[in-house]
Amino acid sequence: MKAFSRFLIIDDDPSNNFLCEIMVKKAMAGMDIQSFLQPEIAVDYIKKEYANGNVVPTVLFLDINMPVMTGWDVLKMLETFDETIIRQLTIYLVSSSVDQMDKKRASENPLVMDYIEKPVTVEKLKQILS
Repeated sequence: MKAFSRFLIIDDDPSNNFLCEIMVKKAMAGMDIQSFLQPEIAVDYIKKEYANGNVVPTVLFLDINMPVMTGWDVLKMLETFDETIIRQLTIYLVSSSVDQMDKKRASENPLVMDYIEKPVTVEKLKQILS
């Protein structure tokens, strides 16, 4: 089991990012939390930050439905990254969508650990962290 040291949140909704940050702080005080409204910036951050050789076990909450670059697009980009970067990320798709096709697609993607319906709760976070 990984001991996570960072949470990354990629969601174009600032209110959801704020709520996620509050929930993470309640579930695990002192956790390093980075949130991004623009997936392109988040992808660049991951590429640079996680390629430096320092291991940073990270939970990544990734929204599916975003303009310009969807969560699915982000996953496609991450698939091209070096395995040393990918191994540091435990990815959860987080969405308000209840579309069964999204859930099925998430379950079939080897990079995705699970699909979480919004809003994220402290209980769900504690499950992830335990």
